[in-house]
Amino acid sequence: MSSVNAEIAPNSQHPALLRRKDARSRRRKSQRRLSLQRIPVWLATICYVVGLIVSLRFVVHPGWEYMGFGWTPWINPLNSAWAIVASILPSAFLPLRFARPSHFILWVLYLLVYVPSMVMPVFANGQIDAIPVYQIVLAFSFLLLWAISELPALDLRRVTVSPGLFWLGIGLFSGVVYVSVVRFFGVPTSLPSLGDVYSVRDEFSTDSARVPVLVSYLLSWQSKIVNPLLIAVGFARRSILLIAAGGVGQVTLYAMTGHKSILFSGLLVMAVLIALAWHGKYMASAASWGAVALVAFCSLVAAVTGSLTLVTLFVRRLIMLPGLLTGYYIDFFSNNPKSWNLDPVTRWIFESPYTERVPRIIGRIYFDSDSTSANANLWADGYAALGLIGVLIVTVVLGAILWAFNSLAIARDKTVASVLAAIPAFSVTNSALFLSIGTHGIGFALVLLWFLPEVETAGQKPDAYKAGNALRRQKSRRRRRQVARSRQPLAQARAK
Repeated sequence: MSSVNAEIAPNSQHPALLRRKDARSRRRKSQRRLSLQRIPVWLATICYVVGLIVSLRFVVHPGWEYMGFGWTPWINPLNSAWAIVASILPSAFLPLRFARPSHFILWVLYLLVYVPSMVMPVFANGQIDAIPVYQIVLAFSFLLLWAISELPALDLRRVTVSPGLFWLGIGLFSGVVYVSVVRFFGVPTSLPSLGDVYSVRDEFSTDSARVPVLVSYLLSWQSKIVNPLLIAVGFARRSILLIAAGGVGQVTLYAMTGHKSILFSGLLVMAVLIALAWHGKYMASAASWGAVALVAFCSLVAAVTGSLTLVTLFVRRLIMLPGLLTGYYIDFFSNNPKSWNLDPVTRWIFESPYTERVPRIIGRIYFDSDSTSANANLWADGYAALGLIGVLIVTVVLGAILWAFNSLAIARDKTVASVLAAIPAFSVTNSALFLSIGTHGIGFALVLLWFLPEVETAGQKPDAYKAGNALRRQKSRRRRRQVARSRQPLAQARAK
């Protein structure tokens, strides 16, 4: 027995077994670190939900009660408690670190769509009978969206395009866009302030009815895809020229259209860069605590100075309004026929019982305005079209889109790929999914990402230098193997 144990004991120190034990030990340490990192994220999401509720009660409700921002948590305290718990639940499984573009997009959807859709219908809209069931389905849908986006990415072969040809195409595309826009809309002579954009926007909407539809598509793609791409690549290369080209283009299009989302897209690019700093190790903490800081700062400025500009732009319009409109969508379409209109998917299959577009219906009923277009978000639009089944359908389609972005981002610069995915995906926070695929450029972003060449970041070695280093390392490994093989007979002879 002792001889057998003597023969087995050395095998327990076999290099393969030691490597396996070391890998398990590193995995356990990594899991412990991630568990500790999730605690501040949980705390941040709790602060974010509580901050939204406090801001609604003491800042937004007193100033905008006439627009529907009520204060109704005590109508059904059980629903209010469920809304808070359901708002915090996804922080238990959302990714903590950045590894693929869908990780950042999931956090954007969680903070700007999911949480407001849970909180606002209960705390501001009042008693809506269909809300609890909708919120249960929404919680399941968000879990399903995360699961689909986490599927193993498919390494799609990149379409080989030289960098010169790709950027020449981008330049020609931008030239065509700006020439077409100037021809149909003229040259902007002034930069409207954030409070005076509505007259510019109305004038642009009137002129848009007389121009070809393709021009509107090109303008949207330039502002949501091409210019943010130039800014992102400019930061990656530390190129002032590219950053200026994208920034000046955005300011010009904002002055022409009056759409504040164009101007603020630069802030979203900065948010992506901040979240992905330090290789994305602190993405979840940066996103969650950044949202807490935004709500707290804007509310504090409003309370101290009495100025409601920041609260209007970044809290009421950006975060709370999509949730409020979700409540209106659920209230109306739970008591009236569905629109059967997941434009353009079901337009040719089902006939809608309404002659107006859904946002116009909600604007007329709840805001008493024929000119208000009350766009909510992808899940509210899915409910308006097909009920709870529509919510699940748009979830699966968006999950497939996120999986496609993850697959196309393999072997590409993750920061640039994330910017390409985040800007058009941001549009689903206040519009329908299938409209965003075409009009707002999600499909165009996928095509650009497929053709995107390698982006050489600042400080990166040239390809030829990297190839030479790889060749030298390969030759060094070959020489070491040859020396080891030549010493084997000598070692065997000494052993005998």
